Amino acid sequence: MGTPRSMIAALAAATALLASTAGCGSGTDDSGEVVITCATCQESPTDPFLQYNHEAAQRFNDAYAGTYRIETIDNPNAGSSDDRLQYYQRLALAGDLPDLFQLNSGEIKALQETGRLHDFAPALDGDEAWAATFHEEAFDALEGTGGQVWAIPQQHDAIGIYYNTALLEAAGYDAFPTTWDAFEDLAAALEAQGLIAIAMDGDWATKLMWANLIGTQDGGTAFLTEDILDSGD
Repeated sequence: MGTPRSMIAALAAATALLASTAGCGSGTDDSGEVVITCATCQESPTDPFLQYNHEAAQRFNDAYAGTYRIETIDNPNAGSSDDRLQYYQRLALAGDLPDLFQLNSGEIKALQETGRLHDFAPALDGDEAWAATFHEEAFDALEGTGGQVWAIPQQHDAIGIYYNTALLEAAGYDAFPTTWDAFEDLAAALEAQGLIAIAMDGDWATKLMWANLIGTQDGGTAFLTEDILDSGD
């Protein structure tokens, strides 16, 4: 389970660019380079997250050539997959986790129970400049009960809404609504004209939209943080 100091430095640099979670394995090849295995650095024409990781890994390899090298390993569950967590749990139990891979915060909480994740807290505490590059509260969902930091957040983004200004004006609005109630009124006005009021992807962006809607209603925060755990649905 020990991780060499040089590996900490490499993981710190690599994860700041592209990753979320680290296992505990590493190795050195015949050239003397420290090899960092990555399970989510595949080149992908369809998955922008994987493609971003792939390009970041190439930049890292160019910058640290001769000292460190990120090596992409074959991973059938590299992107979003219902089997992704189980895949990493199997690797963890076998003591064969890759050094870098991505999971969401819920999956990280489940995987940390295997005792195979690397704790980034000492590295963050020892490098105030690096720690300061992250948004405030960025690690809240990634911490263990003992103050461990089981992952490095990859990105901070926002989900936007695109709207048709002509349809907005046709419904009697000169600006986009700033409250959920006004937004619902706009949707009703468009529907009354036989127009499609809103279209969503039906996947994670839709879920984020509904979570934001629920969370900004009276009692919504309590529902998302407490009541939903006991809902049985």
